[in-house]
Amino acid sequence: MKKENGIPILENTSDTIKKEELFQIIAVNALKTMTETLVRMENSGTKEKDMIRKCVWPILYEAERRYEAIEKDLEVETGNFIFYVKS
Repeated sequence: MKKENGIPILENTSDTIKKEELFQIIAVNALKTMTETLVRMENSGTKEKDMIRKCVWPILYEAERRYEAIEKDLEVETGNFIFYVKS
């Protein structure tokens, strides 16, 4: 699969990584980032309401955006969800 700056570029459905596999990779990466971040936030005493607002929703929205990009055969990044967690 062709990549640009480490980001897979979907040219067609015959690419070596199928769309379903990219959906899975994105879901696993989002869940991993969310879990690790929520543990850190909880350990630092962050309120649950803030954890949802600053971590859960931003990651879910970003995962949704990436799923939509895959459906449209656009470039999609599979990792780096940590950058969408709000400080």
